[in-house]
Amino acid sequence: MLGFGRILVFTFGMVCLPPAMMAQTTPASLRHEAQKHISAGRYGEAIAILSELINQHPEMAEAYDLRGQSYENRGQFKYAIIDYKRAVKLAPQKKIYRQHLERATRKHRLSIRKRIEKYKRELKINPKLTEHYFILGKLYEELDNWQQAEEWYGKYFELSDLNPEKVIRYAEILANNNRLQKGEQVLRKYLTRYPNDHKLISRYGYFLLWLGKYQQAIKMFERALEIKPFYQEAQEGLAQAKGERFPGARPDFEPSEDRARGLDQQQPRPSQTLRQRYLQLLNLNPNNNKIRLQLIRELMKEREYEQAAAHAEIYEQKLRAGDSPQFIDSLQDSL
Repeated sequence: MLGFGRILVFTFGMVCLPPAMMAQTTPASLRHEAQKHISAGRYGEAIAILSELINQHPEMAEAYDLRGQSYENRGQFKYAIIDYKRAVKLAPQKKIYRQHLERATRKHRLSIRKRIEKYKRELKINPKLTEHYFILGKLYEELDNWQQAEEWYGKYFELSDLNPEKVIRYAEILANNNRLQKGEQVLRKYLTRYPNDHKLISRYGYFLLWLGKYQQAIKMFERALEIKPFYQEAQEGLAQAKGERFPGARPDFEPSEDRARGLDQQQPRPSQTLRQRYLQLLNLNPNNNKIRLQLIRELMKEREYEQAAAHAEIYEQKLRAGDSPQFIDSLQDSL
C-alpha cells in the first residue's frame, strides 16, 4: 500500500497535470511537457510535472536539474540548490549540473546579502524591532559567517527571552566559534527556566562533556533520559562521557579542532584516543572535511578498514556537493 505522504504527492501531481497528460505519462513525455512549461515561464506547472516524474523515477538526475531550474527562475534558491545537489550526486560526470549549482549558490548568497542590508536599514529606523536581530543571525549563519551570526544572536539574546529551540541554536553558534564556556553559561541559565526540556538538558550535557566535566555531563544525560527515555542524542552523549561506544552512534555535534584545544586541561580523559577526539571534533560540524580526513587516516592506522571506508564515502560525497576546486586540491595533496 502507498503511504499517506506518497498518496498526497501522487494525487497532487496528477491533479496538476494537464488532461492530455493523464494518459501519457512516460518519462520522456513528462520531461518534454515540463521543458515546454519552463520555456513559457510557467514554472509552477513545470514543478508539478517534474515532481511527478521524480516520484516515479527518483534516480533521474535530469528531472532534479530541470526542477532546480524552475525553482531558480522563481527565486526559490534554497529549493533549487537542493535539487541541483541531487542532480550532481546522481550524475557527477555532468559538468552542467555543477555549473547550475554554483550559479544558484551565488544567487542565493547575493539574495541573502540584500536581505541583510534591508533588515539593517529597518533597524536603523527602529532599533526595537527585536525579531530582526534573530533573523540577521540566521542570515549570517546561512552565509557561514559565524562571527557575525554570534553577534546578532547575542543582541537578540540580550533583548529577548529565548525559547528552548532558540537557546540551542544560539549555543550551537557559540560552539562553532569555540565559545564553549559562554555556551555552557547560556544553557545553564535557561535550564533554570525550562528544567524539564530534555533537548536543552542533553545539549547542556554536551557542553559539559566538551569542557571536560565528565561526571556533570553524565548526570545531565541521565536526567534527559529520565524525562525522555531512549532519546538517542542523550544516549550517545552518555556513552561518550563514560568512554564507551554507542552502537550506531552518529557524529551529530562535532566541535572544531580549535575548540577541542580549549577543553579543560585540568580534567584530562586518559582513555580518549586520537580517533575518539576526531569523532568528537566532528560532532557539531559534520562538514569539517579536514578533520574527517584525519579520522580516515587514524582508522587506517588502527586497521578499522570498514569504518574508514564509510567515512571516505562521506568525505567524497561532501567534496562533490560543492567544495571549491582549490580546497579539494589542497586536501588531495595532503593524502
